[in-house]
Amino acid sequence: MFFEIDPDLIKKTENETSRRWFRDSEAACDLIIWENEEGHIRRFQFWHDDALIEWKDGDGLKTGIVDQTSGAFTHYQTQLYRMHQHFDDDVLALVTGLLHQKNVEEDDTLIRIKQILFEIAMSR
Repeated sequence: MFFEIDPDLIKKTENETSRRWFRDSEAACDLIIWENEEGHIRRFQFWHDDALIEWKDGDGLKTGIVDQTSGAFTHYQTQLYRMHQHFDDDVLALVTGLLHQKNVEEDDTLIRIKQILFEIAMSR
């Protein structure tokens, strides 16, 4: 089950309006959501093990993988992940499968992310 990390513990950047972080320790996954002033989702990243799926409003969906050799684990500003050159349908299937198993009905934002991913999965 997802639980939300206390927003006071999340570092804010200058241009950021709102960021939410959900964690599911059972499935070892994280969901980070960026929202605009009206509460609409602008971007989200879903992490599970080494896989990443990222959606940005206007840019669509991308997949990636944690880059263990990037130096990100020793240098703060180094990018942690590497985006795939070609979309990885297996990552989409993994994430939609995990979300399908989770009860997210108590949070409208999680419901919307689930809808976005399922719409994309159905159109592929």
